[in-house]
Amino acid sequence: MDLYQDQSMTNIEFYLGTGRELVRGHKVIFSYLSPFFKQIFYPENWYNEANQISKVTIPDIQLSVFQTIKMFVYTGERDLGSVDLFELLLASNKFQIKGLTNLCQNKILDSLSYENCIFYLNSCIRYQFNDILSHVIKFILNNFNKIISNPSTLNLVPEYLLTTILSNLPTNVDRGKLICQLFDRYNYMKSNQLMTKMQSVNDYVSVLIPLISKSTCLNSNKFLELKTFPKYTTKNYFEFLSDSKRNQLEKATQTLEVGVFNKETKSIDFEKKKLRMKNLSKSGSQTKIQNENKNENENEKGKGKGKENKFGTQKTYQLEKTDFKKDQEKEKDQQKEKEKEKEKFLVKEKEKEKEKEKENESVINPEKNIQRRPLSLRFIGLNHQQVDLTVSHRKKKRSHLNEKQVLLITTNPQKEYCQDVMKSMKTSGIDKIEIFNANRRTPIFRMIRRYDSVFLFSSVEPFANQKVLGDILEQYVKDGGGLVVCSYRALIGNAWKYKQAELHGGIISNNFLPLKKGTLIKEDRRYLGMVHEPKHPVMKGVNRFNGGSLSYRINTELNKQESDLCCKCIAEWNDGIPLIAIKQKCKEYGPVIILNMWPISGGMDQKKSRYAYWLPSTNGKEIIGNSVLYCSIN
Repeated sequence: MDLYQDQSMTNIEFYLGTGRELVRGHKVIFSYLSPFFKQIFYPENWYNEANQISKVTIPDIQLSVFQTIKMFVYTGERDLGSVDLFELLLASNKFQIKGLTNLCQNKILDSLSYENCIFYLNSCIRYQFNDILSHVIKFILNNFNKIISNPSTLNLVPEYLLTTILSNLPTNVDRGKLICQLFDRYNYMKSNQLMTKMQSVNDYVSVLIPLISKSTCLNSNKFLELKTFPKYTTKNYFEFLSDSKRNQLEKATQTLEVGVFNKETKSIDFEKKKLRMKNLSKSGSQTKIQNENKNENENEKGKGKGKENKFGTQKTYQLEKTDFKKDQEKEKDQQKEKEKEKEKFLVKEKEKEKEKEKENESVINPEKNIQRRPLSLRFIGLNHQQVDLTVSHRKKKRSHLNEKQVLLITTNPQKEYCQDVMKSMKTSGIDKIEIFNANRRTPIFRMIRRYDSVFLFSSVEPFANQKVLGDILEQYVKDGGGLVVCSYRALIGNAWKYKQAELHGGIISNNFLPLKKGTLIKEDRRYLGMVHEPKHPVMKGVNRFNGGSLSYRINTELNKQESDLCCKCIAEWNDGIPLIAIKQKCKEYGPVIILNMWPISGGMDQKKSRYAYWLPSTNGKEIIGNSVLYCSIN
């Protein structure tokens, strides 16, 4: 306890969180229980740095969590207090402190209850705590009746776990009631989004089949009481199902009264229809006989009756046969029409699948699209003459007409951030800038190819699909498009918590970027250092640059290959790390520029300008604007 409170002999300083809060400690004590710290503090040449004070920056861990870790390392204290157990478990796994991880797991399982079990389930899935996840799922399944009685806990169940819960339910649960509750919740959450998109019964089936196929009992009356989609009935629903899914529903829905699947019920309905036709035919013949007997004499009524009764019975028997055959023919015609509709529907689905395969091939093999005929674009010039423009000289014409278009791809589409970057671009005369949110979806090559250049920067938020985005950017550069990438989060090679914010795909694997991936540095204030290419267009009007008190950048180097036409560092930071680098693999490909900096200026927020972002009084805007302009023209 004395060493924990005494800070006179400490030889290590931890800077925690975004506020860089200071915690001091001893290397020996942290290295004794943590192999993670042992590798950092005691490498092969540790005796050369034994008397030096080490500084470690940990931006992803809060101060309260690390103080609890320090208390456990120094004193072995088992009272964790009010700290978040999942954050503490995540940190102990990172630092490889086994005793603390076991203690956190036991604390979490001891505090498991009906109220917090769904929250624990989501947290285990989010942080990938598989050891605790199995125990939490068992607790939920064994106590599902009590948990499901509270509607607030039911609303916390994730959508992707509904089918697994249905398939693993115990025998003491009322399955019909539970399934209807899950249907109500699922339709309530999705009705506002799906009703605008649903155009056919097939869309309706594709939404609800994942839940029904896993169920064991479903009453048709309860199904109709949902009334979320009153346009369709259960009969329409079953007609559009495939054979495999029908077989699943035959076993699952034992109490359905539709009469579509079972042959016995179909034969019973068939006999009922036959008896009904007989009764109708008899009643019709009797009415005809009575009308004819009114016009005859009283003496011939008996004979006429007998003959007409015989003739009438034969006639009605023939009518019964013909009507019955017509009904059979109608049923066959209806079945044939249904089969034709199914065939048409299957043909359309195959065509859609082929189109999707072609699009995927264009993403995976971008060279196939390059070999096709060049796209011709038509516009009416100043002399009112129609001119055909190919992709190869599209940019020269646009630069002449001052119609340069730039696409801003980002994972953090905040208005303040995007407006600040757009202001920097507009310093070079670019007015047409569009924003694309890569956190929700991935752009298509057909969409981005109409832009003269693309500006990419990512923050803490992940990409929707890292690999596909990298393949599309590679295809765009091969097509002649210019690319500007800010290295923050996109090129961090050792991102522990933000792996999905990194850039992958062909743009990385095929060495299109001028800089390699590296580690994030944000410790000291840095300035513009040596300029290797002072006459380059990117350095026009750039005399000084101040990255702020943190100066976000990546510790990296040039990614130069022998086959590259051009790969050079235009300017450096004052510590020798590249600040601006450019690469062009061949004349047909577009240029790629990396700005090893955070693109947001301190002018957006005066509080952060003193502390993190580059100063707006320096030439950061010129660096961004000149880079985008260069990639748009060349």
